[in-house]
Amino acid sequence: MVKLMVYLLTAFVGLILGSASVFLLVSSPVALSIGATEPVEINGWKSDWAYGTTRSNPYTRAIVARRGLFALPRAQSVYFIKMEDSGGERLTETCSYQLKVPATFPANWWSITLYDPTGYLPMNDGSALSVNKEEFGGGIDLSGQTVLVAQQKPEGYNGPFISSAEGGLFDLTLRLYEPTDQLIAAPEAALNPPSIDKLSCAGDGS
Repeated sequence: MVKLMVYLLTAFVGLILGSASVFLLVSSPVALSIGATEPVEINGWKSDWAYGTTRSNPYTRAIVARRGLFALPRAQSVYFIKMEDSGGERLTETCSYQLKVPATFPANWWSITLYDPTGYLPMNDGSALSVNKEEFGGGIDLSGQTVLVAQQKPEGYNGPFISSAEGGLFDLTLRLYEPTDQLIAAPEAALNPPSIDKLSCAGDGS
């Protein structure tokens, strides 16, 4: 009887710990690296070429269900997530950043959106959680274009802006809709993703 109770207790604890670990994994951007079926990484921007296909593993499918971002197959859209700045430090709402947009994106339409650590849009009143092709006039040549990411838009600043207020340790998602054949076949050669340079941080004098 004692052995049976020990067995049942062990199984119960294992079930609880396993379920908790899976929940934490699929709720975190780190899951994009750990659970990826066909990982693609370009300058720290991470994706999985198995999103939206039958090749995706159970972890990948759980990530899709939890975060709700990657349901379409890559012939229709591809997604990349970035969690660190160009210096390798975690993106945080306490710092401001400058995104340097590449001259072109290998897709018909694109957007960059900020998400909090749980994969949701931050609850702030900035009304500026994303930028997209239309905000740049729909142009093809984006040479020299930048985006400011900060808690608040500086007075007098009129350029593209993403609010990180209430974002905590946030991440940025790059969506590329109707990607080119070159991007699908050879992503590392076709895509030059935005760089993310830290400008300053609260309280550190940087």
